[in-house]
Amino acid sequence: MTGELKAVSIITPFFNKARNKLGVKPKGLPPIYEPRVVSDAILYAAEHPVRDLFAGGAARQLAFLQALSPRAVDAFVLMTGFEGQKTKEPMSAGAPDNLYAPVDGDAYNRVKGDFSA
Repeated sequence: MTGELKAVSIITPFFNKARNKLGVKPKGLPPIYEPRVVSDAILYAAEHPVRDLFAGGAARQLAFLQALSPRAVDAFVLMTGFEGQKTKEPMSAGAPDNLYAPVDGDAYNRVKGDFSA
């Protein structure tokens, strides 16, 4: 059986090294989960055939609300989603960018990102 793992924001180095046109450093939309929450869900799915699996309570709540009123969820995400992904820290011109090649360095070769849950 194939299923779908549903998660929201995860603290990974993705936000530190992905190409960004926001003008400021990006962040995940709260609530933000530790990578361990998702890895535990993946392990569970590998050992137990499930159709849908949620990593964290926010993913389950979002799926429920989406089923209840897709239009309301779309409106909420439209109002909060873009600004919610921006920090107040300016993005430097020399910020790492892994769009076409990997970013080298110990600061980027890890599982966990720089912000907290």
